[in-house]
Amino acid sequence: MRTCVDDSVRVVAFCQILAAAAALVFGVKMIVEDGILKTGAWKDLSQTWFVLAVTLYGLALLKCGTLGLFGSSTCNGFCLDFHALVAILLVCAELMVLGLYASDRSALEKLATKDPFGHLQCVMTWVEANQVGFIAIAATLLSLQCVGFILAWSVRICCRAETKSGAGDLMESDYEYAPLSPGTYGSPSVASIKQQYKQTFNSNGDVAHKQPLLGKDKGQSSSFKGPSAPTAAFV
Repeated sequence: MRTCVDDSVRVVAFCQILAAAAALVFGVKMIVEDGILKTGAWKDLSQTWFVLAVTLYGLALLKCGTLGLFGSSTCNGFCLDFHALVAILLVCAELMVLGLYASDRSALEKLATKDPFGHLQCVMTWVEANQVGFIAIAATLLSLQCVGFILAWSVRICCRAETKSGAGDLMESDYEYAPLSPGTYGSPSVASIKQQYKQTFNSNGDVAHKQPLLGKDKGQSSSFKGPSAPTAAFV
């Protein structure tokens, strides 16, 4: 179960990286066309705010996808937590933009007039002409972030449950497992029989020889008084 969910997190993270690449390509295209770096206009946020917003969105998507792609195998789970945090922040930002577009388009149109390069106006014109494509893109991005967030927390819950169950088993059993010697199962080997024989008789052999097999100890004389009177008479 955990492996399946972990692989699902990686697939969603890879899709996020693809979306981040598309956003970064769009941002770099605007930067190159407008010559923002050459003219030094990037220093003036009042002129390049839309370009920087798109570029930062692409970088955030790239960071989120990278954390989800490698988060389960590194950082002891911290990367997955950070991946979930970035995903939910991206969802909030996307919902805010979509809510503003759905509730008051005139506010976005006024905001587009403050973009001297006219990129936001071009985007709104494309959205008006391609409503189906815009809805598909928005739904895909939102679903990627939401599914990534849910799957990341699912992996964390699975790991936490396995850790707790493993710790409980160790506390209950408190056993130390050692590798089994050859000959444990099946018939014992000759070497093991000899070793057991030596251990048994070397440890108890001296005590066994000191004890007499019959009668009393050597220090006490065993007196034999001969046959009894009836037996002598019979002989």
